[in-house]
Amino acid sequence: AGKVLWDDKDSTKFNTNSLISQHIANNHIGGVILFLRPAHDVKTGAFIRDRNIQSPEQVTKLNKELQEYNNQTRQDQNLEPLPLFISIDQEGGRIDRLPAIQGFPVSTLIPQALGANEERFRLLKTPESCDGLFCNAAIDSTYQYANNLAKEIHDLNFNLNFAPVAD
Repeated sequence: AGKVLWDDKDSTKFNTNSLISQHIANNHIGGVILFLRPAHDVKTGAFIRDRNIQSPEQVTKLNKELQEYNNQTRQDQNLEPLPLFISIDQEGGRIDRLPAIQGFPVSTLIPQALGANEERFRLLKTPESCDGLFCNAAIDSTYQYANNLAKEIHDLNFNLNFAPVAD
């Protein structure tokens, strides 16, 4: 019926009667993944359910409540304590599940924006032809961006990102 993970007017309170709650309690699933856009039926285009990423506050609260519900359910059922993988596919660039327009702090970059003089970096044939200062600046810039993105994802209570290491 649309909002499968929450049931309040502000879309922030985790719904313990939702389909995902049932899977956590009854099927002991190991993880969930959150997406930004609403889900639609591939064949008909009909709306299936609402998005589950709306704002930093909502996502942080939802992820925390998912983990708490999982922990409490496992404890109530005398199961080993095992946290959920709460994941996202936040690659940056065109794949931006946490957009700045919705209040998320790290703006994603297109691949060409990572590192200084991306075009020059691609022209390098071997590590020996790399200008040490240039290569270090490109690596430092990419590292800083990835570090900021990882911190944002951690602060939102995600513990798994499906970002590519290299494409």
